[in-house]
Amino acid sequence: MNKNIFMAQAKALSVAKPDVKCVVVANPANTNAKILSHYSQVKPQNITCLSRLDHNRAIGQLVEKTGTKQSNISGVYIFGNHSLTQYPCIKNIQIDGKPVDNVI
Repeated sequence: MNKNIFMAQAKALSVAKPDVKCVVVANPANTNAKILSHYSQVKPQNITCLSRLDHNRAIGQLVEKTGTKQSNISGVYIFGNHSLTQYPCIKNIQIDGKPVDNVI
């Protein structure tokens, strides 16, 4: 299903310049970005994706675990595919100004 959607988006982008910037937000975002890159004439380095849903889920889990407010959590980064290979980078996460491993 997603493949057909992003193939249609690639076709729509055929009137755009190859250096247009594209941001994919539909999950699995990185897979959809790859499909768009494969079927469009847009330069691959100009296609990126956002995994905001996964980012928000990670923050939600930290809120539940620590009882702190969402606004007191910073430095959350998500890497990997929208699948079992996805992981949060905990190196930079801070909760109430403290490293996450000092809080949990």
